[in-house]
Amino acid sequence: MNKNSTIVNNIMQIQSEAFKNTYQEVKTDWISQRIDNFNPDDKREFEQRYMSNLEFYNNSGLAFLKLGGENGITESKIGNTMNPLLILAKKYGAACFCLEHRFFGASQPFEDLSIKSYKYLTINQSLADIKNFIVHMNEVFFSGIEKPRWILFGSSYSGALAAWFREMNEDLTIAAIVSSGVVQAEVDYYDHTKNLEYVLKEENAPCAETIRLSMKALIEKTYTADGRAELGKVFNMCEPFTEPPISKDIQFFLANVLSVFGGFIQYAGGCRLPDVSYFCNLIIHDTDGIGIIWNAWKIHDKVFQSEECFDPSYENHLEDLSDISFMDNEFASYRSWLWLSCTELGFFTTTNNGKSIFGSSVSLDYFIDKCMDVFDVQYDAERVRDGVRNTLRTFGGYDNYKGSNTIFVTGSYDPWKSACCLNCTDVTRNVYSFIIEGGSHCTDSCSVDFFNLPALDDYRIFLDEKIEMFIAESSTTNDSYNSKNNNNNNKTIKTAQQ
Repeated sequence: MNKNSTIVNNIMQIQSEAFKNTYQEVKTDWISQRIDNFNPDDKREFEQRYMSNLEFYNNSGLAFLKLGGENGITESKIGNTMNPLLILAKKYGAACFCLEHRFFGASQPFEDLSIKSYKYLTINQSLADIKNFIVHMNEVFFSGIEKPRWILFGSSYSGALAAWFREMNEDLTIAAIVSSGVVQAEVDYYDHTKNLEYVLKEENAPCAETIRLSMKALIEKTYTADGRAELGKVFNMCEPFTEPPISKDIQFFLANVLSVFGGFIQYAGGCRLPDVSYFCNLIIHDTDGIGIIWNAWKIHDKVFQSEECFDPSYENHLEDLSDISFMDNEFASYRSWLWLSCTELGFFTTTNNGKSIFGSSVSLDYFIDKCMDVFDVQYDAERVRDGVRNTLRTFGGYDNYKGSNTIFVTGSYDPWKSACCLNCTDVTRNVYSFIIEGGSHCTDSCSVDFFNLPALDDYRIFLDEKIEMFIAESSTTNDSYNSKNNNNNNKTIKTAQQ
């Protein structure tokens, strides 16, 4: 076994140790939600999945709600006792809940993912779901509590949801903890690539230069038939590039190459991978040229468990994304996220940031064309820009956050940091921005026994102090609490059907 295989297997072993547990305290249930929260004449409903963990609840009237985002929810979110959220729940006696986002995971309003169905996949519909959930749980679980106290937790997109919900519903929540919350919608998010380059140069400048030369060689290979044939062999393509080449196929391939580096650096020093220098040692070992990119590619596939041949056909990719079924469809979450990107959020990770170590490999046109190809020609650049402008107008972005009791935490190495609230501190409203030096995307949410950074200790102390303050300021009497609920083991959560 070579050095690369040994290192990667060690990473995977660490990951499997973290995720192999079963979480007996976590219960799964469903709540009936309206398909259209804003049309009183539309009585249609769907079942939204949520999970609960009452292991540490001590009749405090305190609840931690972890918001689901662009993927289905899992028990580990509120079941892993090494999760920072669970550690806080144990200290403060909080009930824990995790609510799945509509159109992701098992929370499907319709039997398909058609454009007609996606009319109801919006940020505002999701925020209304959260409100309905809290109101419902106040009635059926906290019925004896004068004023239940909810703290929201969200990461990345769901972090933005947590911030926006707190801003709009301060009567229902006492605080929001926003991890890498991407509150600044942006059509052309070339800062992602710029930030990737910054991290590489900051952590390992020779590695960054090696990647630049390797990417230059890779892109040059796409210009000739012999070069494309070589790429087909090196990158284990299911079929070689067609000749003459289709430009979309080349862009699709290069976009996937860029996503490999994005995936590694996004999680470096955090939940999935060690630091960037460790990553560089993995890919540069005993090779050069395009072999470095291939090393990154195959290690990425193994770590992220997607070891199959690569189909370079953009048309086949579109066919996968155009599948409107969702049962056993691995592309369902990606399709739903693409819809949100094309209609409200943007966040297309291009290389339009000028001179870059990754070259000018991925254009905005590639993503805009994908919006039109997957959904409809009406979802063109103007439509995408209008949607993003409306999101910023509605929620304000990072320059106009009006909420209170909110903590925005971001890693200094997070490629998404340019969309986060890095300078939102306003002590008069108890709003704080905290940057974890050396941290990446959602590093603060990682299990506390997972590749810890020294700066995380400072943040966790800070977070604990602020949560204690938020709880103290919101203290309410719970004398009317029904004594029959005093036994934690007898607590049940009623669904909407009960």
